[in-house]
Amino acid sequence: MAGILCDAGIQVINSFLGQNFTSQPVLVGLFTNNHTPAVGDTLANYTEAGFGGYAEQPLTTFVDNGTTSHIDTIQFGPVVFTCTGAPLTETIYGYFLTVLGVLVGAVKFATPIPVNAPGQAVVVVSTLSYQDRSIA
Repeated sequence: MAGILCDAGIQVINSFLGQNFTSQPVLVGLFTNNHTPAVGDTLANYTEAGFGGYAEQPLTTFVDNGTTSHIDTIQFGPVVFTCTGAPLTETIYGYFLTVLGVLVGAVKFATPIPVNAPGQAVVVVSTLSYQDRSIA
């Protein structure tokens, strides 16, 4: 018979993941192709942004928001990408996370964000939730 993970257990696991995400580091990048993330994706599925001043940035901090309805959620600090100039007129469809060049996950924004002016910023706030309840 399979065992279960208790609410406190998933909170410990998720906090452990958050600590590792910020110490690896896990990098956040923006993508410009209209792609819906899928579980079989690799980094090759995403076209990375290239506006002036753009560079992937690390996740640096997180807060554990606790467990609600048996799901533990942590929220990472904001990552801000600020355009400094050309090339402009890129449309940002979402962001992806990588570790050592390997795709960890991706999120498509509900509404694409056009980047068309110096000083314009795209702010990403990532969350990680954990809800697997079984152990064997």
